Amino acid sequence: MIWVLLMGLSAFVVRLFIDLNLLENNSWIYLVYLTILAQWVIIIVPFGKWVHFRYGSFAMYVDKLINLSK
Repeated sequence: MIWVLLMGLSAFVVRLFIDLNLLENNSWIYLVYLTILAQWVIIIVPFGKWVHFRYGSFAMYVDKLINLSK
């Protein structure tokens, strides 16, 4: 839950900086946002419910390959 809060807060600040034309001089906030996002993708996503979509699609692909070779 903390990751979602950090992502939302940092995205809001980045959007605010863009709207106020402050992002060019303060690009560090965009790097902070990307760092939080990258950590979330590496730590949280592989163990969430989205993993079924990725592994399920891969399993169906491998099953088709195996059945084609028989």
